[in-house]
Amino acid sequence: MKELKLFWEGLWDISDRTAALNNIPDSGGIIMLIDACYTPSKIGFDTGAYHLIELMDCSNMYAAITNPINLSRWKAQSPNHLLLKLARADQPVQRKNILCLLHGYPDTPVGYYLINSGYRSPLKAQYNAPFQESAA
Repeated sequence: MKELKLFWEGLWDISDRTAALNNIPDSGGIIMLIDACYTPSKIGFDTGAYHLIELMDCSNMYAAITNPINLSRWKAQSPNHLLLKLARADQPVQRKNILCLLHGYPDTPVGYYLINSGYRSPLKAQYNAPFQESAA
């Protein structure tokens, strides 16, 4: 079994402003976009109401996130708050295999095991191939 690990960083609310995007690296990785409801009675967002909008493989996370076409498309799919999380993964083949596991694609290579850590919600802690249930 080949183990792949992702450490999810950040929880940036990119709904109305782009100032938070200064901390986004220009390295390769996986981007997670989430629609979330803010909970005024608690601090932060209601993780139980997270709706996964997209998981995306990119060679330059900063360029992908600051692309106005991407931002418009994501904001149109997020009636509440648009949240961003990212995980660094420099190798294109590794990113492809990770997305195959997360999406549950039938052509996912057999024998891979993915571990999610950090701010991984709404994803499960682990995925493996052959796959039973997808993240998206």
